[in-house]
Amino acid sequence: MHESCFDGLVMPTETVPNAALTPEELRYQKRIEYSREYYQKHREEQLSYHHEYYQKNRERIREKFKERYHSDPAFRENRLNRVKIWYTENKGKRGRYLEKRREAFRELKIVLGGKCTFNGCEERDLDILEPHHPDGKKEGADSFLKSSELTKWIKYRIIPNVVLLCPTHHQKLHRSK
Repeated sequence: MHESCFDGLVMPTETVPNAALTPEELRYQKRIEYSREYYQKHREEQLSYHHEYYQKNRERIREKFKERYHSDPAFRENRLNRVKIWYTENKGKRGRYLEKRREAFRELKIVLGGKCTFNGCEERDLDILEPHHPDGKKEGADSFLKSSELTKWIKYRIIPNVVLLCPTHHQKLHRSK
C-alpha cells in the first residue's frame, strides 16, 4: 500500500491494481475475498457449530489446554499477557459487572428474609449478613459472589439453597462442627 502525506497526516492511498499482481498473488487475493464474503454470509451457522462442538468436547478441549499451558512456557506467557491486556482495557467494564453482582447479592439477601436466621437473633444489617450453605458448600460472601448459584439468581431468579447468618452465629456454627 502506498502512502502520501497530507497536512502532517499519513493517509493510505488505493491498493496496487490487479495488473501489477502475479497470477499467484491474484488467486490468493481472490481466495481471501471469497473467504471473507462466505464467512460474513454464514457467520451465525459457524458460531452455533463452534458452540455445539465445544459443548460436546468441553472436557477434552480443557484438558488439552491445561496440558499445553503447563508444558509450554511461551504459550503460558502469551496467555498471561493477553489476560493482563484484557483487564487493563476493560477496567470499567469489570467494575460495572462486579457492582451489578453486588446489587443482585443485596437483593437476594432481602428475598431470603433480610435478617439472621439463627434462633432469637435479630441482626438485620444487610452489609454484614453472610450466606451459609446448610449442605456444606463453599463458604464466605466472596466465594458466593462468584458462584454459579448467584449467577442463576441473577439470570433466572432461582433462589439458592442458602440461609443468612450474622458473622457471630456463622462462626459459632462452623466452630461447633
